[in-house]
Order: sequence, then C-alpha cells, then structure tokens
Amino acid sequence: MTDRNRKQVPIDITAVRRVVTGVNGDGRSAVSFDGPSPHLHEPPEYPTFRFTDLWGAPSTSPDPSDPADAADGPTLLAPGAGANVFRLVEIAPDPPGWDPADGLHATASFDYVYVLSGAIRCLLEEGEVELRQGDVFVQRATVHGWSNPGPDPCVLLSVMLGITSP
Repeated sequence: MTDRNRKQVPIDITAVRRVVTGVNGDGRSAVSFDGPSPHLHEPPEYPTFRFTDLWGAPSTSPDPSDPADAADGPTLLAPGAGANVFRLVEIAPDPPGWDPADGLHATASFDYVYVLSGAIRCLLEEGEVELRQGDVFVQRATVHGWSNPGPDPCVLLSVMLGITSP
C-alpha cells in the first residue's frame, strides 16, 4: 500500500502537541513549553484559511536562551526578511461561487510545505499542480494561490523563510 492509498486521519491544528526546549534557571536543558500552541490565526480576509504558528525566529541567529514564546506576536502571513516561521495550515474546501484565481498572491519567502492530510491545488500564473498527503512543495517567492475543491480540509506543515523581496 502506498502513502496515496493510506486512510486519511483528520488533524486538528488547534490540538497538536508542541514541545519546545530551553534552558532553566540552573542553566540546564529543560522543557519550556509542552501543549497545544495557543497561536491560532483566522485572517478574516481569507475565510477558508487558518493557521497555528508553532515557533518562529526574528533572524537567522535567534537567542536560544530567550524564554519567550517565539510564536507569540502579531499575525503575519509571511515572516520578514531573515526571519522564519514554523506553522500548521488548514485550508477548508472552496466555498460555492469562489474563484480560486482571486486568491493569487506572492510572499517574500521561501516556503517548505509538507501535505499532512487531504489534497490541495496550487495555482500558478502558468498552470497548477495537485498536491496530496505525503507530497512536498517548495514555493520560492512566486505568485501562487490555493484551491481545495475536495470535501475535506487540507492540512499543511510549513516552514517559511523570509527573504528580501525579489
């Protein structure tokens, strides 16, 4: 049986366990955070799209001794240049009458995406590609959009690396 024939398991992006290590008061490694990430974002301008930020860094050299929750902060669709974000994304089925071309956009980021469950179409200015559970997608600051014509939500795991605008 291949991955494409495996039964889909629903993933609740609000309940995924997030374990983050750090350094305790004695300077020893310890668990800093253990539990679901409280950083769920549902941008009103994208009614089929929501995401949970798991972690992030404001630069390529983050301070590992910083005790703050690096996913806490303003809602950003993409990280700034030199920053990164690690997130779970859920894209619901397209609503009736919605034109997927209306969602075309570009972000100043390289996005490494893994499809955890469901299926999704990525629309480009020249063509489109269908992605299914187990597929990997590398989006390199190009114009793209997402369309989920299926009956089930699609869940993606994404690492976004902010770049200087091309």
